[in-house]
Amino acid sequence: MKLFIGDIFRFITNRLFISFVVMCVMFYVLAAKLFDLQIINGEDFQFNLRATFEQNISLKATRGTIYDRTGRPLAVNESAFILKLDPSVRSDDINQKILNMMDLFEKNGETYIDNFPITKEEPFAFDFTGTGTKESRWKRI
Repeated sequence: MKLFIGDIFRFITNRLFISFVVMCVMFYVLAAKLFDLQIINGEDFQFNLRATFEQNISLKATRGTIYDRTGRPLAVNESAFILKLDPSVRSDDINQKILNMMDLFEKNGETYIDNFPITKEEPFAFDFTGTGTKESRWKRI
């Protein structure tokens, strides 16, 4: 019996066995952290990642101006940009960001089309022309 206990003690204190146990514990910790990141909190991380730096920029090559036979331009190239705010991104200072964007447009001599349905004079209110379906469709978006 003493010989059997001595063999077990030597096996447990063997460096190879201790290394194996340490590697198993490290693998378990790594797998648990990976499970937490991917399965439990994966959706939150993915939303935060998209909200912080996702940008879709598509640029088409400019085409040449098309002239008629007398040299007058029929089709000319003018760059136009569309800026849309993502409603899923929440920000406390969204009004300040919009004001800074409008100031930047005016500073660069750009023009912009404001089709936001709110009156420009106080008291500010929604200004929908037409039927109530247009208002309900806009509020649903």
